[in-house]
Amino acid sequence: MRRQVVMRTVAFIAVFALLSLPTTLPWAQPPLDAFGCWSAGVAAAGLHLVGVPVRLCGAALIAPGSPDRSVVVAAECSGVSIAALYVAALLAWPAKLRHKLAGLVVGLGALLAINLLRIATLYWIRVYQPQWFDTAHEEAGTAVFMGATACLILVWASWASRCDPRHATA
Repeated sequence: MRRQVVMRTVAFIAVFALLSLPTTLPWAQPPLDAFGCWSAGVAAAGLHLVGVPVRLCGAALIAPGSPDRSVVVAAECSGVSIAALYVAALLAWPAKLRHKLAGLVVGLGALLAINLLRIATLYWIRVYQPQWFDTAHEEAGTAVFMGATACLILVWASWASRCDPRHATA
């Protein structure tokens, strides 16, 4: 049992490192920038739907008439690192492949939606409550995103363990 826990821990660390490392390499920057632009575009569309004025310029959400109140979706704000953490946790957990695939599809979709909501919320705070932006961006937003990721991992692990009782004690 102890050996299995050690092996799963090593697998988790290895997968997380493998998935996280490319984000630090120069060749990964263009796809991360493109994803940032896409994320900004989706967040801007959502903001328009609820009546919040926003102008989109690449990966930047800009307040009309107040260009100093903008939010830029940088590569490190894309959610890729958190997604890597989520993927590593699921792949290291003892579960059937079909349960892992279901967890990846649902969980990564949920993380994407949460991150898009986070981006839109940060823009709203930047425009309407700028004194709270730094706290919301660097502390609250990160804590909520990490907490949501931990909850998704725990809910998935519980579900996967119930689906396959052989792994319930893992």
